[in-house]
Amino acid sequence: MEGLLTMSQKESDRLSLIKQLIDKKISARESSEILHLSERQIFRLLSRVRSEGSKGIISAVVGVPKVCMIKYLESLHLVANFLVTNNKASGKSPQRSIV
Repeated sequence: MEGLLTMSQKESDRLSLIKQLIDKKISARESSEILHLSERQIFRLLSRVRSEGSKGIISAVVGVPKVCMIKYLESLHLVANFLVTNNKASGKSPQRSIV
């Protein structure tokens, strides 16, 4: 049983056209014109839907944090650790909390 998938309207439209393509109701050329994609992209989507099911139509980067955000959070973590370590070593109490 397939779980619940969340997809945009654009992804839902793509999925319905790819399913029509699988059922041979439309051609790859027709679906590429409707979706404003190349036939090559249509065949890539078709391949992903065949291998992964409906999940294959959803963008692979959804829910993945951007590299700049990861680096920013890592730097905040390093600064917080530095301040905590220095406050413990010097015996000072922190003046304000971080995070």
